[in-house]
Amino acid sequence: MINTPGAWLDKAREDILMAELALGAKLFSQVCFHSQQAVEKALKGYLLKTTGEYPYEHSLLALYEGCRGEDGPFAKFRDDLLFLDQFYTPARYPDAAEGFWTEGEPEKRDAQRSLDVAKKIVDAVTQKVQGTHN
Repeated sequence: MINTPGAWLDKAREDILMAELALGAKLFSQVCFHSQQAVEKALKGYLLKTTGEYPYEHSLLALYEGCRGEDGPFAKFRDDLLFLDQFYTPARYPDAAEGFWTEGEPEKRDAQRSLDVAKKIVDAVTQKVQGTHN
């Protein structure tokens, strides 16, 4: 695969599709994980387009900061990024989830919010990447 912003956005859209499939199967932690992954990949695509590189980082907040944080194009999504960031590790490993979620595993409402947020952010990033010229 070629390492281009478009390739990163394609992978982000694949994660959105996986999240949608997981939602239909009621695999709520997987919806949350794939939603986080979609946004991570989209932000890396944006950084690759605008800076020529991206960090080997999984934290959405760290990637957001690389996009110039509060002064950047995605500042309005900061709270959504924090929400999704919580799912990177505990949604995948049973021992990581213990004590992480005080109210138990993600529920349908968490999964739906994760997917909605991911779609919104991936769409916004896609618009910026397609409208950005270097």
